[in-house]
Amino acid sequence: MAKGSSEWQAGSHANAITTLEKLVELWPNHLDGNFLLGSLYAQTGRLEEALLRLRKARELAPRSPQVANNLGNVFRMLGQNEDALDCYASAVKFDPRFSVGWMNLGLACTKLERWKDALESFARLGNPLSEDPDVLCAMGSAQAATGNTLAAINCYERALPSDADGRRNVKIILARLRGANSEDIPERHSDASVIAIYRNKAASWDADVAREQDSYFGPRLVAEVLGPRLSTMTTGSQTVLDLGCGTGACGDYLRPIASELVGVDLSPDMLTACGRKGLYDRLVEADIGRYLAEETNSFDIVVAAGVFILFSRLEGLLAAIRGRMKTEGVLAFTLYASANAAVEVRHNDHFGHSADYVRDGLTGTGWRLIELREIVHETEGGQPQRGFVVLAGT
Repeated sequence: MAKGSSEWQAGSHANAITTLEKLVELWPNHLDGNFLLGSLYAQTGRLEEALLRLRKARELAPRSPQVANNLGNVFRMLGQNEDALDCYASAVKFDPRFSVGWMNLGLACTKLERWKDALESFARLGNPLSEDPDVLCAMGSAQAATGNTLAAINCYERALPSDADGRRNVKIILARLRGANSEDIPERHSDASVIAIYRNKAASWDADVAREQDSYFGPRLVAEVLGPRLSTMTTGSQTVLDLGCGTGACGDYLRPIASELVGVDLSPDMLTACGRKGLYDRLVEADIGRYLAEETNSFDIVVAAGVFILFSRLEGLLAAIRGRMKTEGVLAFTLYASANAAVEVRHNDHFGHSADYVRDGLTGTGWRLIELREIVHETEGGQPQRGFVVLAGT
């Protein structure tokens, strides 16, 4: 046991796991061996094995707050938030002074939108946990959901110095809470934020696109607006660029007409899922703005389904895409509709745009607007989310 622990602390992670595996093979009911091995499995992403070992540890020590907490962490990493919450609730029941348990209970309640329970859990924390940036953001989310906007702003302002890479979207959330004007809204989601958002969505993305309820309709909307043109194109005649290609939901209808099909996405998790389909000639892991600035090839068709929702200002992107188009090329994209302003931060912290803003942005960057149609971009909690599908030509 001591050997495995010291190996891990020395950075010999594989050796530590091997040592502990041998230990629990010899002594299956070794509490510390099961607990540490399960915790190390969790840290290295071996979640199903972690679950097995930590469940065994909980059988051996049913009233241990540390075991319940670590088991809850694995459930949370697996997206099983109800099971995680039960574990954290047990941990603080066994030891009401267990601050880490209260913190994790609050985070689990936030995931389940149990806002008042989250705030009650966070109220049990002292420093430094109460100033943890993830806790502050969760508290801010709970305060905003319960109507305490000023308290929410205070939480996010305290979290802001720790969000230099923008992973937590604090600047964008503050712009929403403050009702910021268009010029005060951040220009885009950060790379770190996009990667974090779509890491959790990659596994279920194709199923979400296929569902009729609580689903995302971007790829099929782009297919519809392009449909009349696609039907007249010769097989394998077009160079096609899919910006924000994700898991390749647009690839099925683009592949038949493409002589070359290029997909670009910032999320490595989405690109891994996309690559398994074998639809694209080339997949590029990059921010689409940087990709467009460096690409030298030109395209007949560019699509961007549900991508511009990550950008508040579109003029630079529209100009960059225009510069990569062939004569008589077309661009098809979807985006959220704003409720009032030309550009706004929506409730989900993505951006919405007005029809006039989109029209002006296209004409101002050399595009010819062919069609701009109001649509339901997706459904969320049974509620339709308004948006636009747009077709523009060179």
